Amino acid sequence: MAGELLARFPDLPEALHVSALLNARLRQSEQAVKLWKRCIELEPGSVQHRLNLAAIAIERGNNELAVETLMPVASDQKASPDITHHLALALTSLGRAEEAVQHLERTLKRYPQSAAHWLVLGQAQLKLGQASEAESSLRKALELGGQSPELLFALGNACARTGKAEDAAQFRQRFAELKAGQPLAAQERFQVLSSGEARQTALTVIIEAAAVHALQQDTQEAERLLLRAIALDPGNVVACQALAKLYGDEHLLAEQRAVCERLIQIEPLNVDHYRTLAELASQLNDPAAAEAALKMAISVQPDLAPAYFTLAQFYLLEGKASKARWYAQEAVRRHETAQGYLLLASTCRSLGDEATAEAAMARAKELQALQPKRTQSPAPP
Repeated sequence: MAGELLARFPDLPEALHVSALLNARLRQSEQAVKLWKRCIELEPGSVQHRLNLAAIAIERGNNELAVETLMPVASDQKASPDITHHLALALTSLGRAEEAVQHLERTLKRYPQSAAHWLVLGQAQLKLGQASEAESSLRKALELGGQSPELLFALGNACARTGKAEDAAQFRQRFAELKAGQPLAAQERFQVLSSGEARQTALTVIIEAAAVHALQQDTQEAERLLLRAIALDPGNVVACQALAKLYGDEHLLAEQRAVCERLIQIEPLNVDHYRTLAELASQLNDPAAAEAALKMAISVQPDLAPAYFTLAQFYLLEGKASKARWYAQEAVRRHETAQGYLLLASTCRSLGDEATAEAAMARAKELQALQPKRTQSPAPP
């Protein structure tokens, strides 16, 4: 698949990326580097290609290449945290810890909950001899959920340098226990590509290749590849989501509905799937299925006001005003909106309950007065 893409689109960055990804997964890193370098030549502004190249360069010990690759996009004040993380790793390995600290501190102002960045900051501070600052940063990483051997090892060193021998011993003990629990080093795991790893590599390549074909408007090939991915792994959410989007873009509602039903089987607690299914069922003139899907959405997330609102609209259109009023009341009870009260007023009028309808209209007007004019909802006819 990767070879066919390269043959058809030799100068398309997305096609080169698929081949680079495959080579990286197969540990053919030199070829992967060449391909991602070409991707950057063709698309200099792509952050993802630069991240991929930097990651594999760091893995190969070529930190100079990683820095050279990331620097052009790291100066931006809004640079992605992934860029900063990889750049700081490479800079620290090259002995340029001060630069690493500058980049990390800037990023942590925007992403203070990133344990990975606190870890790298602590490691850089250790290299600069700032043991107290390093201990503080590393403890912050630990508080945020970091549990890696690298973190425990660095904390042991930091505590030892700040004279906290007992803490240092505890962290080193935890480090030793964690390392002992890892059966194989990363390099050993990659020496043999297990069937599970091979399957995952195939799935990644298939899904990425499908994205390229979809981008080139070859929807039939994209569909074929995504269906193949789902056949290999029926529970693959990424493949199902990509296929659902493809069908949606092509207005193939029945097919999209089938994939949505599969997504519900995979992720039964994801309320968005039920919403989508209800919308598709409605468009396919299957009101009973739409009703059932909305009820399932409510069962998954009982405080979901929009689902109650939509069901109220549904029942009102179906001429079931009594049910519509109940769901409209439940919607505004969970989240008061002018639109919700307007709908409630409509349901009450349909039932001849003018007093409640007038009260709902009055509350709608109060809420409308608090909103910018452009967001106000018109009163129903």
